[in-house]
Amino acid sequence: MTGFETAIVLAAGAGRRLKPIAEVPKALLTLTGHAGDERFIDRQLLALAGAGVKSVVIVGSRLVVRAPMRSILTLGPGVEVRFVQIDEEPAIHGSAHSLLRGLTEAADLTADRRIAVVEATTLASPSVLRRLRDHPDVRTAVVVDGTATGQHVGESEAWVLPQAPERVTRLGRGLEGTPATEGMARAGTTPGLTAVAAADVARLKAALQWGLQHSSGKGRFRVDEALQLLAERGRVDAVVTGADDIVHAVRTPEDYARVLSQWPILKAAR
Repeated sequence: MTGFETAIVLAAGAGRRLKPIAEVPKALLTLTGHAGDERFIDRQLLALAGAGVKSVVIVGSRLVVRAPMRSILTLGPGVEVRFVQIDEEPAIHGSAHSLLRGLTEAADLTADRRIAVVEATTLASPSVLRRLRDHPDVRTAVVVDGTATGQHVGESEAWVLPQAPERVTRLGRGLEGTPATEGMARAGTTPGLTAVAAADVARLKAALQWGLQHSSGKGRFRVDEALQLLAERGRVDAVVTGADDIVHAVRTPEDYARVLSQWPILKAAR
């Protein structure tokens, strides 16, 4: 059986690196640059509707949680939407804090269920989400952009062993040429699309709790660092994109400009 029972959309990012272009949270930026048009959060809900999710948890700031979202109607009848408001400073608390809050405050929708974890400002063609959805549901999997030739500051890398390219061995940042990846191959970057197997939800939650309490980064502990703890136990696979797939993770003004220029292509992608 494949599919997502629940999706968690991480939408608490304030978009400070996008200023002065953006004066609203990243999730509320439009995909055309014109006020009133489709926004990142709208597109994510439409994509999740196409993937057949049964419930959606949106973790966001007060502005995101209270924003009008007609796009919720795209999810169809019987799909529950839960909002979790983050009042803390996201630049301090990071994505791991947001995910843990979503898992904890919506435990009735997330415990022991297969979950899609989606960064609000990561856009992908439906083919990518379908491949993630249809991956064996007993395995946790992360989308890896195998077409990425460069790396932005703060972008996470996925590393694999040459003899097992389907299995993620290490997740992290700035690992190129370090002893941490000796003998490994860089599969690409991880744009922020993950399928967590039902059996791994409790493990991921425990990893997030541990990291937020004990890691050197403390509150800035990231989702990819928690997934690394699962990867070390052989629990994470790679869903690697190809030349026909489209993936955009928006973190910088240059990323956003690229989305604006390519939005017609992405909108028409199948």
